Amino acid sequence: MIDKEFQLTYPPTTSEQKGFLAKIVALKLSCTILFYSAVYVVSEYFDRNRLDDFLSFKANDGPGFIQPLCIPEPIGVHYFGDFVSVACHSQLPSPYLSSFSSNYFPFAYLIMRPLGFLMKNSFTLSVSLFLLATCCLILIPMWRSLSLIEERASRMTSLIVVVIMSYPFFSVIDRGNIQGLVVGFLIIGLMAFQQDRKIWALLLLAAATSLKGYPFIFMFIFLRKREWKYFGAALLASFTFTAISLLTFSGGFFQNSRGLVNKILELSDKGSLMTGFSNSLKAFLDSVSALNIPLIANWSQSISHHYIVMSGLVAGLLIFLSLQRKITEFDFLVICALFGTFMFDPSPGYVLLLFMVPLAEFFLNNHLYQDKNSRLSVLLICLLLVPKGIPIKTGSGWPRCDYCPSFNSFINPMIQILLLLIVIFSLCRSHHPQPDPSALDGTKHY
Repeated sequence: MIDKEFQLTYPPTTSEQKGFLAKIVALKLSCTILFYSAVYVVSEYFDRNRLDDFLSFKANDGPGFIQPLCIPEPIGVHYFGDFVSVACHSQLPSPYLSSFSSNYFPFAYLIMRPLGFLMKNSFTLSVSLFLLATCCLILIPMWRSLSLIEERASRMTSLIVVVIMSYPFFSVIDRGNIQGLVVGFLIIGLMAFQQDRKIWALLLLAAATSLKGYPFIFMFIFLRKREWKYFGAALLASFTFTAISLLTFSGGFFQNSRGLVNKILELSDKGSLMTGFSNSLKAFLDSVSALNIPLIANWSQSISHHYIVMSGLVAGLLIFLSLQRKITEFDFLVICALFGTFMFDPSPGYVLLLFMVPLAEFFLNNHLYQDKNSRLSVLLICLLLVPKGIPIKTGSGWPRCDYCPSFNSFINPMIQILLLLIVIFSLCRSHHPQPDPSALDGTKHY
């Protein structure tokens, strides 16, 4: 008779895996419906015409910081402001040496240039092609990662609930942000890495890094495997994409490089004030301070005054953890997602789409289902992806969500802190000797 503890060392059965996925879908769907109900009550009963604010941003938010002649006729009241911004700036001789603010990376303008040209004739066609590419890059690899679910109807339901109905997916479509391209490149690149297609992997990771910058930490997957050559090639490819893009602008490489840094600093200062739409550590500290929570408010204000030092320490911790070979690939990807969503401010809803990368890794690898910490992390990620943009009521009214604490800015960073603690706990546990599964006589105790 086989010992019960020994049975637990085997991978879970397919039925157990499907059962856990069903629980994830049920939890995500329940929380999402609960939020939408709360949004309806608050927007219709207490403060009308703010449904779009609660869900993502503002549907009628016009493109800012661009030349007025470039602004197209909206589709209804919707501009897809981030898309319009990149597409318009891509048509300038240089997006960094003009009087209009622009903080996107050079490679973004290079790949958006054809859509910017097309937008002059048909805004609807241009934005439709972009959103179609975004959906394909996200939904196709996520569909493939859910291959454990053989029934097509069940797999489609899971895809809709876990991905399409998530807060970051809704936000990336609503804003028309290139974050969808970034995450799509990351997921497909990591799938290529697992299939030992290293060249494709490094090119896709380099492309994602060239679009946003912070995805460079995903390249550390080569360092974890001691693939020094491929890591160097990924860095070189990213630099090449950026350099080629800069050389296509008037003014040359060095002038545009300085202009890029100046534009990033300029718009980051403005965006960091929008607490309600951010999910970063800075937004959490600002929310705690604004809510005047006894004792904790003073502590958060003190950290905010030294935020550069604090954020540097946390970033160093995340980089250190990402290079530890004893953590799983799933934990590594959680750390990478935290680095992109937790450290930089502002961190709007679409940035949280990065957590689709560890979710895809979890769904693909059966052995992760037996790890309690990984299962807990997945449940927390599902809660993180539920929209919660309702502002926290202060006083007798519901304040404007742009510059006030919201459930996003308060709860989401707390969930991210819990995810970080789980990774640290898993790493500490991996340094201790594990029970020997061959001890079937029950005489050994651990």
